[in-house]
Amino acid sequence: MQLKQINIAYQPVQDRLLLRISTSEQLEFRLWLTRRLVAQLLPAIAQLFASRSAELSQNPQAQAALQEFQSEAALQQAKFSNTYDADELKPATTGEPLLIHSINMRPLEAGHYLLLLQDAENTKLQLRMDEVLLQGCLKLLRQTQLAAGWGLGDAPPASPQSAATPVQLN
Repeated sequence: MQLKQINIAYQPVQDRLLLRISTSEQLEFRLWLTRRLVAQLLPAIAQLFASRSAELSQNPQAQAALQEFQSEAALQQAKFSNTYDADELKPATTGEPLLIHSINMRPLEAGHYLLLLQDAENTKLQLRMDEVLLQGCLKLLRQTQLAAGWGLGDAPPASPQSAATPVQLN
């Protein structure tokens, strides 16, 4: 399954973020993200990027500069001006969007990450994202939570873990 587009919108009635993911097979996955989960997810994604930078340099200043450079380079490749094209999409699941309960993230080979999203009924969705897609997703999450007035901030994690260490959010 090749990811094609990602859209994140705040839904005030639900007080949740609606994450919509389209695939090259014209399927759409719709997922609810709560404030609690997003509050854990933002620093966890930053942690993944920080751990990768830490592997490349032992100097903390060089790590920060490298991380910022990698982020900017990835975001320049992302296409934020494209509108989300939902016209031809078929729902991948029936009924309401899945209410995501936990996310497990881990790095794969250079520049790729695996996210395992799970709801309370144990429905799982595996997403494989490259650096560009994950950096774009992080930017959209930050912008949308700010627009929602959640006030979660952008503080990165204090100390990077090993890049091989999976991050579990629940």
